Amino acid sequence: MGGLQKLTVTKCGSNDQKAFDIYRLRYDVFANELLWSDEGMDHSKKIFRDPVDDIAEIFLVEENNVVISSIRFIELSKLIPNKNIPAEIYNFLGLNLFETEFKKNVAVASRFVVKPTRRGSLAAVRLIEHAYIEGLKLNIKFLLAYCDPYLIDMYLQLGFRIHGDAIVDKDAYFTPLVLVMHDWDYLKEIKSPLYRAALHDGFSDKKDESVDWFYKIFGDEIEKRLAVFDIKQFSKMLLFDAQSPSTKDNSPRAIDGLSEQECQTILSFSNIVKCKKGFVIIQSGQVTQDMFIIIEGSVSVEIPYKIDKPFLLGPGQVFGEIAMLLRAPRSVNCVVEKDSKIAILSRQIFERILKVQPALANKLLLNLARTLAFRLHNANKSLEGG
Repeated sequence: MGGLQKLTVTKCGSNDQKAFDIYRLRYDVFANELLWSDEGMDHSKKIFRDPVDDIAEIFLVEENNVVISSIRFIELSKLIPNKNIPAEIYNFLGLNLFETEFKKNVAVASRFVVKPTRRGSLAAVRLIEHAYIEGLKLNIKFLLAYCDPYLIDMYLQLGFRIHGDAIVDKDAYFTPLVLVMHDWDYLKEIKSPLYRAALHDGFSDKKDESVDWFYKIFGDEIEKRLAVFDIKQFSKMLLFDAQSPSTKDNSPRAIDGLSEQECQTILSFSNIVKCKKGFVIIQSGQVTQDMFIIIEGSVSVEIPYKIDKPFLLGPGQVFGEIAMLLRAPRSVNCVVEKDSKIAILSRQIFERILKVQPALANKLLLNLARTLAFRLHNANKSLEGG
């Protein structure tokens, strides 16, 4: 019999058969697609599992008895820095700020994964809705998470807020996020599906003390990071702003030859972030796959083990394009030279542009080819002259 199949959302134990289906899906995405090199990866069995799974609530979505998405929640009271969670991640999420008042009411979400063929479907939203309701039943008041740039918009639409500085590790560019589970006013204001799910399941939208505490502790930080970017303004800046660092690399810009509307389209697909002076946005040896376009500010690019001076990139110029195109490890260090606004274009988002805006993607690819050719030519000249 044909027809639409209903999604089934459940949870499982870490040793259930469905859990191993999840571990295999994780491996397919994190190891094969994103090229992570986590210690929990078993390359012989092609599974991605770690000890935290044994203390986590593991949620999954199935379609036709096939696991297509999963996420896990771990209670803060079960997390021990440098034992089952890296101290860097513990501090990055600001978990120490929640310990005294809400240690038993905080959870961390991680290992969110969606089968590639089901991305863009309702599977991910249904999964997070179900996990959210389960969290409310467990009296979870704050849900912490961290994600790659291409997932930020989805999390923000659900009601998460950015509450700290991003970090870059060997595998990814991570942004810290927090969901105030009982912040009904905010969830209602942004029309979050989580608010509708809570009311549907009989939860009252009465005020909870955790909300006032959150704004007292994080209010200024949340307001500071409430980035409402004017894409039209940024497009004009990129296309017409002649200001740039005096010692910048003179390679072609990523947006050369694009119309203002095309420039807006690229920025609308991107995740735009504010980066402080001194932030290391790329480190040599990483396997991250994001490309970056400078909107405002400047970035210093240094080639390790070479005596040449670092060169500067300015508005409209791109870096990180080789790793995105080839999935190759990073070969340079990139440091923000002054407070900047930068558009992040992930490999996944770039592939989406190729599908829905092929003509625009081809123009962007041509500019990337010109940039690569220019920099290769300059590198050859440097070698000939050295």
